[in-house]
Amino acid sequence: MKEQSAALEAELNAVRKEVKVERTEKERQEKVLGEMRGKDGFELGQLEEAVGWRVEGVKGGFLTILRGVILMGG
Repeated sequence: MKEQSAALEAELNAVRKEVKVERTEKERQEKVLGEMRGKDGFELGQLEEAVGWRVEGVKGGFLTILRGVILMGG
């Protein structure tokens, strides 16, 4: 009985360690994605300003874009 309990305890500890590793990796990935989202948002804003369009989102795998009017002097 003690041997079985010890084996189960060791297995439980191994699973806990694995969960901790996975949780740490998930947090790291979320941080990286957040940083990328911020960078992409900044670049998208610059692009929208340059072309005079505004990206509204993605729907059905396609970008939804509002086209603005670009007035040129002259």
